[in-house]
Amino acid sequence: MGRQRERRKQRQQQQRQEQRQHRQQQARGGFDRWTIIAGAVVIVLVIAILGYMGVSGAGKPTATAPTATPSTGFKPIDGVGCGTMEYQNYHIHQHITLYDHGNQVPLPAEIGMPGGESQAPCYYWIHVHLNDPGIIHVESPVAKTFHLGNFFDIWKATAQWTSPPGDAYLMALGKAASRGQVTAFVNGKRWRGDYRSIPLVAHAVITIEIGQPVIPPKPFTNWQGQ
Repeated sequence: MGRQRERRKQRQQQQRQEQRQHRQQQARGGFDRWTIIAGAVVIVLVIAILGYMGVSGAGKPTATAPTATPSTGFKPIDGVGCGTMEYQNYHIHQHITLYDHGNQVPLPAEIGMPGGESQAPCYYWIHVHLNDPGIIHVESPVAKTFHLGNFFDIWKATAQWTSPPGDAYLMALGKAASRGQVTAFVNGKRWRGDYRSIPLVAHAVITIEIGQPVIPPKPFTNWQGQ
């Protein structure tokens, strides 16, 4: 009898030990499953965050807007830059004739060329060459409609380097405009608006006159392939 009780006791202990081991294995298995699930959730969250950053641009450095011209020390005038090269992206020409009380005034050359054409570190996108009298060159890196006022402002800013130097005509023009004594023509037709708003479009023929008498505008067609 004593031996039987001892065997039953041993079997019971063995059963209890097996049950403990089984519960421990189940617990470890559950922990492993939750660890795997938690890891998967973290991975999904990371992928979602990275995807959002890629779409929205979050976390990316702000890109610097490209400049149209390299720095030359000469600030833009009316948004017109001074470039170290003559741009061919947008290259058009206009002809302009100036009068002061019936007397024709030659348009200075080298407008928009700081230091003069041969010494200029840059050319403003709107300028006048020595070998093209009366011709305005618009040579811009971007296609944009500039205006006569932009050209006159560039003339004023670079007047010390023009040939001949000076902006006496511009000063007289400003005074005449304040008295309503400026007459403008575009392609032979009277311009009724502000002369500064005349658009610099391709092959525009512009005439600006101060005071009286008003000289009828002359046609111009000698573009020489420009």
